[in-house]
Amino acid sequence: AESVFAAEKKKQAAKLKKEQLAQQVQLGVVISPDIAAKDGIILKEIDSEDDGGESDGHLYTQTKKKSLKEIDEEAVKATPVPYLRVLGLCKGDRWAIALACFGCLGAGLVNPAYAIVFAYILEVFAEFETDKSIIDNKVPLWCSMFFVVAVVALICNFLLAFFAVAGENLTLKIRRALFYSML
Repeated sequence: AESVFAAEKKKQAAKLKKEQLAQQVQLGVVISPDIAAKDGIILKEIDSEDDGGESDGHLYTQTKKKSLKEIDEEAVKATPVPYLRVLGLCKGDRWAIALACFGCLGAGLVNPAYAIVFAYILEVFAEFETDKSIIDNKVPLWCSMFFVVAVVALICNFLLAFFAVAGENLTLKIRRALFYSML
């Protein structure tokens, strides 16, 4: 029973593969060798295993030729980066990274703080219907809190610039090390 099931499953897979191949031919993903020669495309033969493993031999899939720049970019992406070594190069700039992290923390807290202050000022305006003197008492307080939140946002966004300082110094150190290794 299992062999019948496996044979049926194989037939269904072959049928699905033929359908997908027909869709690819319609979409232009699978092309002929003469079209590829004109466009400078490298061809890979598609293996069709639905007829007992025999290859059709006339269907190809396209692969664009890679430029030297693309090959270099792939090699760089494939190279593992020792992150602890990179962090070790940042020893002199840890103060800048710490300041930038505090800036990130503050910048992340600014929007919730703004929402809280906004909710309180809306509450004050809702209480205005019952007590007319509340405008003179609470509105200046919450308006000044808007100003405080804005100043905190300004300071925190300024502190974020210290990531750039640390990054520039790290880049300088890496370039200098690379230059000395070439010499």
